[in-house]
Amino acid sequence: MKTEEMKIISDHLIDALNKEDLTTRAAARALNLNPSYISMAKNPRHWDTISKDAWYRLTHWHNSRGRISEFKIPEDEEILPQFLQSKQQDPKGSDYKALIKKNNEWNALAEAFRPPDLPEAHLKVCLDLEVNLTVRVNPPNE
Repeated sequence: MKTEEMKIISDHLIDALNKEDLTTRAAARALNLNPSYISMAKNPRHWDTISKDAWYRLTHWHNSRGRISEFKIPEDEEILPQFLQSKQQDPKGSDYKALIKKNNEWNALAEAFRPPDLPEAHLKVCLDLEVNLTVRVNPPNE
């Protein structure tokens, strides 16, 4: 593949990501590519490390002139395992609800042990005392 073609595809990819407000991972999911290939396609220094299959997929998308999110992968193609839905990735699953509950418990605990609001002058005196005691008790070795 020629460098000029790679630049055109890269520019189109960057424009599409910005217009559709897609993350690299979302674009990779739509194109069924490894997310690192999307990142590498945006940077000319890494174009030579992208596989021919990934360039073929990016070229196919580019020639379709469609949106990334609407790109249709062939039906007989296997979806990459990292994009298969798992229970942990489901934001509406029980794991997500348990995480929210735990977060709320931590927030309540942090609020209970929050130090009282102290005037700034009191904090400055405490800091000065701590610094002076540390310096006098542990003099530097000369």
